Amino acid sequence: MRIFLTRDVVNAAKNAGIEHVTIQEALATREGLSLGTILGGDLVRKRLPMTGAGETRVIFAYLRSDRSFVLYLWTKGGLPKPDEGELAMLKEYAKVLQRLDLKQLGTAEEAGALEEIG
Repeated sequence: MRIFLTRDVVNAAKNAGIEHVTIQEALATREGLSLGTILGGDLVRKRLPMTGAGETRVIFAYLRSDRSFVLYLWTKGGLPKPDEGELAMLKEYAKVLQRLDLKQLGTAEEAGALEEIG
């Protein structure tokens, strides 16, 4: 499965010391009971462990069986938890990403809007 992070998520993960492999492992366990909290509009909230600093929460969209997009990341003491308006915006963003074809994904990566990690 291809996994893409938005530019903001790349920066937030770097600042929080979260390695890409941690996000990859969370997405690899997206089936069954380990799915996380389903927020609607293809958004799912998943908790990631952080060494010695509580938990990090990640909101990501499963848009197709072959790709996932991590849209927002927050940590306790870091970015605020998204409110209802922000969740609605993330759902709309997920709809846009869902429609991207391979060429458009490549263009987004080249522009730095998305980064593929797996």
